[in-house]
Amino acid sequence: MCLYVGEFITEYVGEVVSEQEFRQRMTEQYCNERHHYCVHLDGGIVIDGYRMGNISRFINHSCQPNCEMQKWSVPLSVTYFDLPSL
Repeated sequence: MCLYVGEFITEYVGEVVSEQEFRQRMTEQYCNERHHYCVHLDGGIVIDGYRMGNISRFINHSCQPNCEMQKWSVPLSVTYFDLPSL
């Protein structure tokens, strides 16, 4: 797969929580985990990608990162989830 400069790769997703909630998770739930996946936003908001994240949480984990993160504000996002087979 070939990517071009400036091309959209994927959206960072996760559970949106307060910074206070995320700090609590770090001390109570994630304390034994080596890796943490989160994005801190303005206003004390954190996107916690640990439980509900996607492949984007692994982007730029390199000695030579080759991507940039851009914050976009959208009024609504519609999400699909896979249903278990019957």
